Amino acid sequence: CKELGIPHYREERFKDEDSDDELFKEKQLGICYNSLPKLTFRSKAGKHIPKYDIVIVDEIEELLAQSVSEIVENKADTNDVFIKLLAESKLLVGLDARISNLSLYCIEKLRNEDFDIYTHETVKPFIDHHFTFKNSLAEGIEDVVRLVNEGKKVAITSELKGDRTKELNLEALKEYVEQRTQKKGISIWRDDKHEHEKNLILTDLSNSKSKHHGT
Repeated sequence: CKELGIPHYREERFKDEDSDDELFKEKQLGICYNSLPKLTFRSKAGKHIPKYDIVIVDEIEELLAQSVSEIVENKADTNDVFIKLLAESKLLVGLDARISNLSLYCIEKLRNEDFDIYTHETVKPFIDHHFTFKNSLAEGIEDVVRLVNEGKKVAITSELKGDRTKELNLEALKEYVEQRTQKKGISIWRDDKHEHEKNLILTDLSNSKSKHHGT
């Protein structure tokens, strides 16, 4: 929200208990799925949910799956707002790295109108690459050590959502491979992925000018 210059629902000015309708009246707003009920404004006439010209749903696949999860608190009210936002906006934009039939089916049912699918690919596709499944992390790391010792470039990636513990584990894994191979590696985390050299590695592994040969 800060980068886009739009208000966020947890800003101090929205925490005043005497201003329950402030979020409802906001023309532009960033909000998380679990907090969608905060958008509602209740009056003697009933419950009111705001309407927006444009609704942008980031990670739409995850949110649609989360909407039927048993771990969601206040699921009925949350989904009531979620569905109305998706269905009643003038323009709906769903974003995800992997759009599946889940998103397409839901949008089709909620919107009852034709829609377009746009793709943007910055990473070159894998050509003549092969995938091998390993039985354990330890077995996979031994392969990494062997390949690096053979002079190969190796990248280890994870789609797990990050926290400080995983960041430390990633750094420890890099250091372990460095110790075993005596070759310099590099770890890329969500907070530093936009640094120039690291961004080059992420967007074009095959042509990266990096001097690092490890993880």
